[in-house]
Amino acid sequence: MNEKLHKLRELVWPLLEEDINNDISNQCLTEEVEAVEENPVLKIEDENLDLALQLQGKIYQEEDDRRKGTESKAALFMGSLSLANTIVIGANTLIWGKEIPSGVVKTSVFISIVLAIYTLRTVWFSVKVLERGTYHVLSNEDINISGDKNKYKRDIISSFFKIIKGNEAVINMKVSHLVMAQEYYKRAMFVICLYAFMVFYFCFFL
Repeated sequence: MNEKLHKLRELVWPLLEEDINNDISNQCLTEEVEAVEENPVLKIEDENLDLALQLQGKIYQEEDDRRKGTESKAALFMGSLSLANTIVIGANTLIWGKEIPSGVVKTSVFISIVLAIYTLRTVWFSVKVLERGTYHVLSNEDINISGDKNKYKRDIISSFFKIIKGNEAVINMKVSHLVMAQEYYKRAMFVICLYAFMVFYFCFFL
């Protein structure tokens, strides 16, 4: 019974569980500190330094692309929901401007409230995605260092390693919030479709 109630609640009101959210935040802070304070021990042979540097640069770029893609989707959710809510408001004006049964008005108000709640949740998690937080990038100080060719490559690889590890938890947290924004976005879209069907039925069959 509890499992069924849990599934029903997840269907109507999905949650990023508080303990998971706290674990993500704590992990984020812990990994950031560890990544900044620890110097990675490189086991790479000199003849493999060029390949390792190339692979680290590729991993760094892929992680940055993942962050940008996550933020782009969050911004898209916010923009499309804003347009959809404008259409719903216009539909409300169309319905309420006629002589209609009180039941239709109450249903319209209820659906509008549910849509507003789902919209707010979508925007909330999207904003969490778009928060910058502590994000590390390769700086001039990481590049402007002394040493021979191999030592220089090792230092750059170490900088890449620390940056990638420092950003990993932040990016994972953004992805988790995007998942929640997407869940509420889907429910908001369902409510909008339901509302559109109600408007269609009212206009043509009542």
